[in-house]
Amino acid sequence: MPRGGSVAYNFLPIIKALGVGHVKSIFTIFKRQSAKKTDIATERNMNLTEIYTLEKELESDPTRVELAQKLTLDDSKPFMGLKGTYGLFASDKWWRNFHKNKIPKVIYSGVIEGIHFSGMHNESKSFSLRLDDGGIYKYSLVADQKSGLKLYREGVRLQVVTFIEKMKDGSEQDFVYKISIANT
Repeated sequence: MPRGGSVAYNFLPIIKALGVGHVKSIFTIFKRQSAKKTDIATERNMNLTEIYTLEKELESDPTRVELAQKLTLDDSKPFMGLKGTYGLFASDKWWRNFHKNKIPKVIYSGVIEGIHFSGMHNESKSFSLRLDDGGIYKYSLVADQKSGLKLYREGVRLQVVTFIEKMKDGSEQDFVYKISIANT
């Protein structure tokens, strides 16, 4: 467990900065070792349609970038926020490193096996993805457009691309970059 208390406490500021729907749930069943670290170009060979991208989300709410960057630069909170290893989050330098594949990425591919209510008061929905290797990955239903939420259905093939950021507390955290769904 990271220093400074529970996992939820340590990641709360970064979750607030990036938005709850865009940080892999801390309490999910998750097998990073079963996922494939790869270049995003691999997915271009599949028949997929993007339904969510981090870039579009950040365009709609630039304050998230500002909050994440402030937390990185805040030396009074040495165990909270991104470390800034690849540049300040969503800065030009960070995006260059991202697109040059200097920031590690993981691709989770599988079939949606369930749609569930989630949250303390069942206020949102999430999906369970049965990974190709048999593991499970869970995440919130997110889409660039509201109509994209209707595409999440049991039995549909899905691909989630995450990137791995180093945190100030020394841990690593996966963040969702893109979700694509198989064309049916």
